[in-house]
Amino acid sequence: MFKLKNFPAAEYILLAKSLINRAEYNNDDWVEKYSDAPDYSDLTHEERNKEAERLQGVYENKLEELVENLEDRDINIQQFEQFVHELTERYILLVFLVGSALTIPQIRREARNLIDEQIEIALESSRELGDRILAGQYRSWDGNPPQRSLSNLFAVWGGVLATAYQFGILFYKKAREMLRWDIGEAEHCATCLRLNKQIHPRWKWRIRLLHPKSRILDCGGWRCKCKFTPVPEDTPERGSY
Repeated sequence: MFKLKNFPAAEYILLAKSLINRAEYNNDDWVEKYSDAPDYSDLTHEERNKEAERLQGVYENKLEELVENLEDRDINIQQFEQFVHELTERYILLVFLVGSALTIPQIRREARNLIDEQIEIALESSRELGDRILAGQYRSWDGNPPQRSLSNLFAVWGGVLATAYQFGILFYKKAREMLRWDIGEAEHCATCLRLNKQIHPRWKWRIRLLHPKSRILDCGGWRCKCKFTPVPEDTPERGSY
């Protein structure tokens, strides 16, 4: 149990909202649909990092295959959009499971809402994509570069998966584990620079929904290279967000 004596009022409100949103949620649709989802609960933090990177690579490769199939007319636009939706939902869910080490029945309302939001963000960027592909906007013509870059699009989609993995880490079972925010090799926004090297328990990061690649960062999270690093639980807190 958390000791609420001398607990900051603002933090108490955030915690209360988080606990309310942590209500049980009926995920029977996903339980049946993704009955083959692996159990990641025995993986170490580093193993989960590697598995998330692997899944992101597989996802981007499968998207590239779908684009080639559409260009070759092996599938039509409706099939392309359906396959992109199914693929996106599956891999966002999988990377969340990797980060959180939860099983699908253990996902609560708060997490389900965040997962659904990430799926919608990815699908928003794919709307009318099939029409643009068939219109040749991603092809080079007469030596001229394409109007649009598929690699950039895949990077956006891959970034959505990376975001789902990072907020999955917030839902990992060790709520009191201390996490340090570490910036990566990228141009950093003011938020990430302020959070760099700050250390807080996982649950405090969670009630604020603060995590690398978050949309609430000044950078929007799209090209964020920051990460959480677990540190010993007796490490004192550092920073004030």
